[in-house]
Amino acid sequence: MDILRTEPIRAAKCFHAGGKAKQWLVDAEKAGLMEGTTLRSRVLPPIPFKTYTRAQFDRKLFVLKLARSLGVMAVVGGHD
Repeated sequence: MDILRTEPIRAAKCFHAGGKAKQWLVDAEKAGLMEGTTLRSRVLPPIPFKTYTRAQFDRKLFVLKLARSLGVMAVVGGHD
């Protein structure tokens, strides 16, 4: 929860809480860090499935390998 104390939570438009972060929000609420915020949530319809072709996959893999070889991933924070 210390991470949340350093963030401007009241100015946040959205906070996706997954994994351990779900508990962070519970703890932040109990500690009063969420005062002045409004919870707005809604259920959205699922996005329709789109086929991802082998050609699309191969093209994406090629671009990722090229970016990695050029050092782009180190600059933009890719997973190495």
